[in-house]
Amino acid sequence: MQDSENKSSADRREFFRLNDSVAIDFRQLQSDELETVRARIHSDQPDRFSVAAKFATSSRTMDMQLRTISKSSPTIAAFLKEVDKKMNILAGLMAVEELTGIDCPSRPVNLSAGGVAFFSANPFNRDDMLEVRLVLFPTQIGIRFIGRVVSSTTDLKDEGEQPYYISVEMDTIRDSDRDLLVKHLLHKQTVELHEQRFPDEV
Repeated sequence: MQDSENKSSADRREFFRLNDSVAIDFRQLQSDELETVRARIHSDQPDRFSVAAKFATSSRTMDMQLRTISKSSPTIAAFLKEVDKKMNILAGLMAVEELTGIDCPSRPVNLSAGGVAFFSANPFNRDDMLEVRLVLFPTQIGIRFIGRVVSSTTDLKDEGEQPYYISVEMDTIRDSDRDLLVKHLLHKQTVELHEQRFPDEV
């Protein structure tokens, strides 16, 4: 029974979708590239783009340790927290610059822990495999995954130079990166609900 409840909870998380604004880069993968990119995603060696996600995951692990330290040495704990914050900021800047350079335009997407939909200048075929890189705001965490195209349409409103609407289902992603994505979506939903309830505070 417990396993069924856990699976149901995971399924709900997969289909929990929000409109968001992110920096995004994507490219079609050829069949002979898939295993190489999968190995890069699962590698423990971070690159400039993924280091912010690695740091963010590490920071969550450190939280409990910092709470323990703060009981006996609150000054040291506060200092370590500030150092951690600065390292996360620097790592985030690296992810942004790796993806888009100094200028980091954001684009509208529909995002979930199981996939993303976005406008594209080019169409794709169903089952095409894409390497997708996202930078989430305001944390500037870089998320890389392999996705499978489930639809490519022009039925939605004309987006000028990007008339195709591409829906992608995640095929390969680090569990830790998916957890960061879920945390991002839950935080965004909380902020939006608060703004709806208290519009005068916006």
